[in-house]
Amino acid sequence: MGDFNDILSNDEKKSRVDHPPWRIRGFREAIQECNLVDIPLQGYPFTWIWRRGEPDMVEEKLDRALAT
Repeated sequence: MGDFNDILSNDEKKSRVDHPPWRIRGFREAIQECNLVDIPLQGYPFTWIWRRGEPDMVEEKLDRALAT
């Protein structure tokens, strides 16, 4: 479990700007190469917020639990 500072898809980000596809692809490939499974999060889907209450607020799911 931990703060991976990356997301697996743009569904895990709430913002005006999408996450770069190459970063999503790299993180996804690393998880697949290690044969890890993402354990589903229950509750609010975003674990990190930047600029709370501002028009350009960003929310992302950066914390996750992975298992073999």
